[in-house]
Amino acid sequence: MGQAMRSRNIPGVAAGLVLSLVAGLTGCYVKVNKGQNGDKDVTVRMPMGGVQVHENTPSANDLGLPTYPGATVAHDEHGSSGADINLGFGEWQLHVKVAKYETADPQGRVETFYRSALGRYGDVIECRGGHAVGSPARTRDGLGC
Repeated sequence: MGQAMRSRNIPGVAAGLVLSLVAGLTGCYVKVNKGQNGDKDVTVRMPMGGVQVHENTPSANDLGLPTYPGATVAHDEHGSSGADINLGFGEWQLHVKVAKYETADPQGRVETFYRSALGRYGDVIECRGGHAVGSPARTRDGLGC
């Protein structure tokens, strides 16, 4: 590519538009609060469930993984460095925590560190383009790319 592309929050904008459309069509509740330090809380309630997003940087304990040694918190162009996301639809729940860090170390060294840290939860597989890279290609529980 001849030109460098700027990072854009296209998934966030698209999700916001979809949620606004759904909220408008179904009479849902959408609330956005901005905290003193600039972080945001977004709550969307719909008849069938809801979504809550809190901008923050979860700790290593919150994530269940250690922070890579020497890594520092990375902020995007909006000052965000992570999020705590909760989705709930009836009894179905999904809780996702996201944190952004950066390091000058090579990618392979970081991958090795996290492959080892994730190993305590079970088999670790790497996927690229929907296909397993290396082995195992499937976990003992049958999960694959």
